[in-house]
Amino acid sequence: MAVIDAVPEPARTARGLAKTLGIDRGTAQRALVAARLTSEPLEALARGPGVAALRQIVKGAQEGGVHADAVGALAAATDQIESTLRELGISQAALMRTIEPESAD
Repeated sequence: MAVIDAVPEPARTARGLAKTLGIDRGTAQRALVAARLTSEPLEALARGPGVAALRQIVKGAQEGGVHADAVGALAAATDQIESTLRELGISQAALMRTIEPESAD
């Protein structure tokens, strides 16, 4: 997640990210976990923040002065996730419940 790379290195912890972006520590932790799963996009989707929490991260990053390109990329990705879920008529949690049994094989 480029937003995490755009915050000062000492703030790249759950506590630091939460404070810097004004978000919940649980949301920050999920964002950090998802950011480390770049080669596993479905796992990142499953373990990362939901759409509402991603929007909180976007807002916090905008207000916290994070580089606009990083914020824009996260906002676009969030819009894409939300749009896809809406088109499928399913929640993120329901999608992951559907996918996870298949990936266990």
